[in-house]
Amino acid sequence: MSARLLLEYDGTEFAGWARQPGRRTVQGVIEEALGTVLRQPVELTVAGRTDRGVHARGQVASHAGSPAPLRNLNALLPPDVAALRSEDAPDGFDARRHAR
Repeated sequence: MSARLLLEYDGTEFAGWARQPGRRTVQGVIEEALGTVLRQPVELTVAGRTDRGVHARGQVASHAGSPAPLRNLNALLPPDVAALRSEDAPDGFDARRHAR
């Protein structure tokens, strides 16, 4: 089972998308919230990474497992990140490989 996330964020206070030790990143913030909601570690794949300070609207990410309840996920995300959708995806869906 795979899940697809549709995200938006204000990148002003982020060091970019990708996890970086000691830095606040979009991936790190979302994976932490997802891990709490789903009660297991989650690793995201994204359609395209963003650099420091870059905003996104309609960013697609995927992860193995079930989708997170949207309300619960957004309750744990900071104000500069929002999950617009969290839904089932076809088995093997990968946001990077299936981007259009």
